[in-house]
Amino acid sequence: MSAYFFWMMLASALGFGKMLALAQILHPADFGAYVSLFGLASLSGMVLSFGQVEGTIKHFPRLWATGAKADIPRHATRIALSQCARFAMLGVAVAILAATVDIGVSPLTALVTVSLGLGTSLLSLLASIFRASDNVVALQNFTVMRSVLTLSVSCIGALLFGWQGALAGDVVAAALAIIIATVQIRSLSRDEAHHEVIPASTIEVNGGGRLYVANVLSSSMSLVDRSMVNAALGAATAGTYGVIGLLYQVGQLTMGILSQRMGPLIIRAKFIGSDNVSGLAIFRRAAAGQAILTAGLVLGLLGLQWLGWPAGFFGKYNLSVLAILLAGAVCLMQVFQLLEFVLIAKDLERSVLTASGASSIAFFSLAGLAWAFQSPLESFVAAMLVARTLQVTLLLLAIITKPTTRPLPPGDS
Repeated sequence: MSAYFFWMMLASALGFGKMLALAQILHPADFGAYVSLFGLASLSGMVLSFGQVEGTIKHFPRLWATGAKADIPRHATRIALSQCARFAMLGVAVAILAATVDIGVSPLTALVTVSLGLGTSLLSLLASIFRASDNVVALQNFTVMRSVLTLSVSCIGALLFGWQGALAGDVVAAALAIIIATVQIRSLSRDEAHHEVIPASTIEVNGGGRLYVANVLSSSMSLVDRSMVNAALGAATAGTYGVIGLLYQVGQLTMGILSQRMGPLIIRAKFIGSDNVSGLAIFRRAAAGQAILTAGLVLGLLGLQWLGWPAGFFGKYNLSVLAILLAGAVCLMQVFQLLEFVLIAKDLERSVLTASGASSIAFFSLAGLAWAFQSPLESFVAAMLVARTLQVTLLLLAIITKPTTRPLPPGDS
């Protein structure tokens, strides 16, 4: 397990390093344009899944736990083909719109953004397969490989062609990662296949629709926020917000590492009736670790700002102490990801949806007020903090107050 966390932390560091490198390479306004379109592409990847990818979060671990592993590639292929068809239609529509109406980007850039959305969606689908398996090495190799490709290709694109090149580099990196991961999964399925314990057709697929809406609502906050800052305060300020948002990203990535490993374990344990895995005990340890990480990040960033290193970086992006402190608190609140897995394992997707809905309403209401009154950058960060804190609170309340529910495998009733 220690090797897993080392390699996954390395992958997170590479992702963080990519954004820092792009912030250094690009002009603040260009970096603001990049992070805005990157966020919209990622959001489109979730919106156009219509719950199919979200449904695999619980369905694939249950298939794996009951021995129906061979059924996973068939489900994944069907979902991938659906996503390709949807994004092809979206790409044609957006390209025509960009060619006939001034939407701020060229038809080519619009197509690149849509392609990145498709790549993001397919990578999420592949990640569900790796998470569902018991093969920790395969999961860490997939994550590290994806991070290395994204860092190298995106930065090369930025150096050669600016922010549009960085966006195109993300698309190329995603395509390469998809090809490599597909080969890995085929090998993984052959190596670990065995007879089914429960027929795949008897394993209920539920909760995907609620998780889909919940993910869209929750993710929209951290993907549309940069576009809102761009529209309200300009591209340069959006670039500064993008740098501040790196603190969110570190918290999201580190908690994502734990969730990718422990989340499916919690789901499988609940499904087969095992008491060996405690979701709340895992959460308590994770929250303590996240608090230590957040303190280190905030103190480290403030220390670098005081030292003025890297040279010119903090002059280029005007980061206030208040914004850094608020962003650090948002980093801590990324523990909501693990809490969601605990509720998903209990078949309480409705509670996940409620928390996501309430937090998104809070964020867009507060951010909308900040936009209307042209409030400073810190107001948008504070809106994110209020929303994520509300989300964590509601998720915790649901876990504490709702009874443990576990679907009985067929034959146990």
